[in-house]
Amino acid sequence: MNSTDNYPVSELPPKTAIGYTRVPPGERLSGHPVGGQLPPLRPNTDSLPYRGGPAGGGYSTVGDLIRFATALRENKLLDEEHTELLIAGKVASMGSSRYAYGFSDELSGDGVRVVGHNGGAPGIYGQLLIFPDSGYVVAVLANRDPQGAIGVIQSISSRLPAK
Repeated sequence: MNSTDNYPVSELPPKTAIGYTRVPPGERLSGHPVGGQLPPLRPNTDSLPYRGGPAGGGYSTVGDLIRFATALRENKLLDEEHTELLIAGKVASMGSSRYAYGFSDELSGDGVRVVGHNGGAPGIYGQLLIFPDSGYVVAVLANRDPQGAIGVIQSISSRLPAK
């Protein structure tokens, strides 16, 4: 994972994507406006943290996320027992999801187990999904508000075979 770090915003690597948002400055992400026009897209640079931390703000690439998921699935980071301890849900969350140690763990409507993590802010979204039984991995990074990326993830995930 050579392209993943919590860079200071003043030292971002070349080719770092600029996030674009429709969220007005100083406001938080929310649903779509009711009965109104969407605000214009604008760079999210005014809302970036100085440096990433536990709540987010890190930078990565889809390639690095795939490499991380592969190393995790192949027990290169932890042995099999501790990998399962890490990703197995422990606390009930939304719907059928359970929260693990930094991961969500859930069964889809058709009984497919999905483990992952996501996060977003104005002009930023990332999600990593690991399908332990089939070996599929879905990694999506977007430099837009989360709503569009979530649709892409749902579309990909719903088309993957169960096994």
